[in-house]
Amino acid sequence: MKRNDQQSAIRCSSYEKDGVDYHFAKRENMEQWIRQGRFLEYGEYKGNLYGTLADSVHAVIKQGYIPVLNTHPLALRVLRSKVFKSFVIFVKPPPFDILKETRRLHRARNLQATDSIHHGNSNTSAPTAVRGFTDSEFEQMISAGEQLFQIYGHMFDHVLINANFEASFEQLRNIVNKLEHEPAWVPSDWVDQ
Repeated sequence: MKRNDQQSAIRCSSYEKDGVDYHFAKRENMEQWIRQGRFLEYGEYKGNLYGTLADSVHAVIKQGYIPVLNTHPLALRVLRSKVFKSFVIFVKPPPFDILKETRRLHRARNLQATDSIHHGNSNTSAPTAVRGFTDSEFEQMISAGEQLFQIYGHMFDHVLINANFEASFEQLRNIVNKLEHEPAWVPSDWVDQ
């Protein structure tokens, strides 16, 4: 988000483009950057390394933008520091009935759904056609949200229950606006003396 400016969300596609969806780098470079501790977070998915460089977040801030990150919870240890002075908003799923109904109304789709394929003695997973979420997957979302809150709740500055997409987005914008224009409490070691 640009300070004092609105921008529309960029839709995600299944085709990753260098410089658009991600910035591609050679695996050996990424492995070196991991050893050097340059990533806020990193991981491997389907044989590819992915990560968020701390320098890229600093570059966004220097350009006058407020970076909005969807990170792995372990990255909070780095982000909740004097270096980043982050404000952590936990987006929590609503109760089951509301979660199911709102996702149905918005035709939410499970983009990570897979079907198991059996080849002789080996089991592999292959992507299925994009489909809606199952009741079991909704229950897993709620359970994972509760578990994240129990473990990391002390690091959250605000909890936003995502019961209504439009209202939740507006609430998120209001929180960011308030942070830009009103004083807020921060840990004492974040204040420059």
